[in-house]
Amino acid sequence: MTDYANRGKEAEGLVKKHLAKLSTQSDFTFYRFPDARAGSLQTAPADFMLLHKGQLILLEVKQVEHSYRLPHQNLTQTPKLVRYEMAGAKSYVLVYFRPDKCWRIAPVDFFKFKSGGSWDMRSIEVTTLELAIGNILETENEAHNT
Repeated sequence: MTDYANRGKEAEGLVKKHLAKLSTQSDFTFYRFPDARAGSLQTAPADFMLLHKGQLILLEVKQVEHSYRLPHQNLTQTPKLVRYEMAGAKSYVLVYFRPDKCWRIAPVDFFKFKSGGSWDMRSIEVTTLELAIGNILETENEAHNT
């Protein structure tokens, strides 16, 4: 495979490995949707589906070779993720900024509006993968219990 075909696979692999660790908990499970490289002819709503304490969470994972920008062309799933949100799911985009080896996570609402050729994510605090996933699960659990 070419480098183009493998783009984003490092980040997806790191996320899958971390989610597998979390899936030993009785209140959490996840599913990795098959993509075109896996032979799927259907477009998946996101890379991962998480289920935590009754809350459905869709997680799209992106990897970029930039320190804070996500090009618009890298995220085409926004309308599908918004639709799932309207039906009660929660949707997040987790971005791995490879040059700095850091992550930023934002709800899908952050990506609804486009200006220029990319989203500037500097307003979102950098974090680790573990903290990003932990924050999603904690936030959604608190929201689900109120």
